[in-house]
Amino acid sequence: MKNLLLGILCLGIMQSFAQHQLTVFSEVGEPFFLEVNGIRQNGTASTNVQVDGLMFDLASVRIEFANSLYPAITRGNLMLKGIDCPSYCATSYRVKANRKGEFVLRAFGATPIETAPPQSAEVTVIEYHSTPLPQETTTTTVQVVEQSSSDDVYQENVSIDMNIGGVGFDMDVTINDGMPATTSENSSNSTTTTTTTTTTTTTSPQTQYIPAPTPAAPPCTMASSDFNDALESIADKSFSDSKMAIAKQVSRSNCLTTDQIKQIMMAFDFESDRLDFAIYAYRECADPDNYYKVYDAFDFEMTIDDLEEAIH
Repeated sequence: MKNLLLGILCLGIMQSFAQHQLTVFSEVGEPFFLEVNGIRQNGTASTNVQVDGLMFDLASVRIEFANSLYPAITRGNLMLKGIDCPSYCATSYRVKANRKGEFVLRAFGATPIETAPPQSAEVTVIEYHSTPLPQETTTTTVQVVEQSSSDDVYQENVSIDMNIGGVGFDMDVTINDGMPATTSENSSNSTTTTTTTTTTTTTSPQTQYIPAPTPAAPPCTMASSDFNDALESIADKSFSDSKMAIAKQVSRSNCLTTDQIKQIMMAFDFESDRLDFAIYAYRECADPDNYYKVYDAFDFEMTIDDLEEAIH
């Protein structure tokens, strides 16, 4: 009994710490800022960002590149939990360039959190936070003291005080041009002028917090025996139009998984038919976050781009 209670207690503790994990990496090499539900997660742009501690299955994601020449990528209702994950999931997405040269976000993989491999040192790992990052304030004070006399050369003493994120820096600089200072007969022997300039810059702007969307209800699925009968019926047809009619009817009437959709796609002989059905079946798919698995049914990379553009 003690061992049973201890096991239940350990399981409860593990579940309390187990949460979804989201990794986004830039295949194109451009560093970016990752926003989850409207909150920027990394204060420094990076090419590989991992966010831990996500307690929801859907999230709104925005990727803003450090190079402002590239437009931001926005994805609403991004799935963080796959059908292959019984509890919590480690999901990864990649930023790549499509055949038009545009940067797009594509699903890369999803594994149970307990079997996820450790990340390398190049990955920026962040614990999810639902409040904006602290703002940094930079204050610069410049004091210029001019001294001149009829006998001395022109000289300026410059004192610079800087405060960056609460850390102060002091610097004194003396400027001497080697030329005698000019004065009039009625001028005093020395003149001192003090000028103080203060500049304050606020960095790390944040967007307004957007609550995470409510997770959808558990998806329905088609029983394996019923699916095998439907797949056999599709494969028995000789013409593409007949196959497509049955395949679409099956998709409309049932919640197919990504693996089932892929099997139906393989029943078609032509790449265009596989693409047509993949686009049609996506809206009724039981696990759309795993839709990258259907890529294996295509022979050409450009077909994958056509599918992604059609469904996103």
